[in-house]
Amino acid sequence: MRMKFAIGDIQILNEEEREKQLGEWNETGREYPSEKTIHDLVLGDLGARFNQEAVVIEGGQTYTYGELENLSDHVASNLLSKGVSPQEFLPIILPNGVDFLLALLGTLKAGSVYVPLNPDTSDERLKEALEHIKAKAVITSADLKDRLKSHDIEVLDIENLKKGEKTTLQGLSRPDDLACALCSFDTQGKIQIATFTHRSLVNSVYARHFVFDSPAKRLALLYPPESDKASLVIFWALMEGASLVIPSVMKKWEDVPAILELIANDHISHLLCPPGVYRSL
Repeated sequence: MRMKFAIGDIQILNEEEREKQLGEWNETGREYPSEKTIHDLVLGDLGARFNQEAVVIEGGQTYTYGELENLSDHVASNLLSKGVSPQEFLPIILPNGVDFLLALLGTLKAGSVYVPLNPDTSDERLKEALEHIKAKAVITSADLKDRLKSHDIEVLDIENLKKGEKTTLQGLSRPDDLACALCSFDTQGKIQIATFTHRSLVNSVYARHFVFDSPAKRLALLYPPESDKASLVIFWALMEGASLVIPSVMKKWEDVPAILELIANDHISHLLCPPGVYRSL
């Protein structure tokens, strides 16, 4: 004899599991600094962190929070002097490293929208991305300038942007302004653009306070610059006052021994990576 009942009546979870998934895990109504910009959240009040280690390049080179603050101020000031406009989409074509961080933070401080593009992107896709966002200028390095010769675009050398006089940088961004635009290509090669406001980035990054039992001390940046996960790791580390550890050579996810070696040698306390990698570590 067939029993008749609605699928919705089938209880898969017990009461405790149901409460955890529908109640505890769904409690998103937490307070966060919603009136701050993302750069104010991570560098706004350095205090005792000023001389603290902020960035470690695998191999030993380090930068303090004070150096990040000072150099990114120079970058922002130079961007403004060159006519970069508030809310202008500004591509950054640099590999992971301190120059990429300075370009990102300087762009935000200038009130513009950073658009990270991987230096390994093909010329065809690079051209499409620059045209799609109607870029007027791009931040890159001297050794990558030649790739941009055929583009009608102002090329800004990150080394030059780090020099010169600083100017007042207060009040150039608001929480609901755009902060970041990420370019990607779907399976058919069509470009996709995802944008994020300062408020949405602050909300996402600040949530790290509630996800982990202990604050981050040393985070490894293993995602490429154009990934949303790269931005999350960068801002998470700086918000926590942690050290951001950047490999000198990008690690491949399948190279588990190399990742384990980095974790051990650089005393990594927190790591963001794909679920499959967690299972292998």
